[in-house]
Amino acid sequence: MRNILRHNSTAYSSAMVVGNKRLSPVYSFLELELLQDFPLHKPPQFIMVWVPGYEAVPMTIAGRRGDRLWILVKIAGDTTRRLAGIEEGSFIGLYGPLGKPLIPPGNRFLFLVGGSGVATALNYISSLGCSQDKCLTVFGCWKYSEIGSVPELIEEFGSATITACLDRRCNVYGTVVDALNNIDPGEYDAVIACGPPGMLKSLIDKIPLDKSIFVLDSYVKCGIGLCGSCLVPGTRYYLCIDGPGFYARELVEAGWH
Repeated sequence: MRNILRHNSTAYSSAMVVGNKRLSPVYSFLELELLQDFPLHKPPQFIMVWVPGYEAVPMTIAGRRGDRLWILVKIAGDTTRRLAGIEEGSFIGLYGPLGKPLIPPGNRFLFLVGGSGVATALNYISSLGCSQDKCLTVFGCWKYSEIGSVPELIEEFGSATITACLDRRCNVYGTVVDALNNIDPGEYDAVIACGPPGMLKSLIDKIPLDKSIFVLDSYVKCGIGLCGSCLVPGTRYYLCIDGPGFYARELVEAGWH
């Protein structure tokens, strides 16, 4: 195995998959061993992950300790399906970190999470020194079956958890937005919302924009602002170099739609 993986003339650092835990039918939690020096990151920065034989896809680092790095994969296409089922001992390429750090002040945080935003929430939870008496994560999926053991993982990282889905078996019957009917976002030092644009837009009138961060979930191709694929609609911002995290009021005032 060569020390440097190359994809589209870009040098990727090599990593080996040393653990793969399936959390639900759509989520897998991977542990990677870094085989080369790899820069440190801060949330909500992300990396490009290349699976040989497939394309490179953007992934948020869920956590890191020394030469071990964790990512959470949500199946969304052929590459993520391959990554979610990858065998231990397989090699992949990592490039980054990309994007800008955005760290809110305070010590009490509310995380509103949907889709692949779980990894970003885990990254923040571990970086901000959360404990279950200071941090709360509302995790939403459409189906109860998709949730699996993701809430237990969130709690292991240090946050209390509430689930929301269109199933009576979740803590809240409905969406992440519906869960706010029984939560006061103003009680927290910051609100960090991670998920698809539709979910984030539905939160605009529900949370204090001045102390809320939106971490956008979008398709990224190059990761360095050249291709234009991740231009945030209605703004001059590119997710890969200006984000992926923005203060909510900043996005709204920039014309995000």
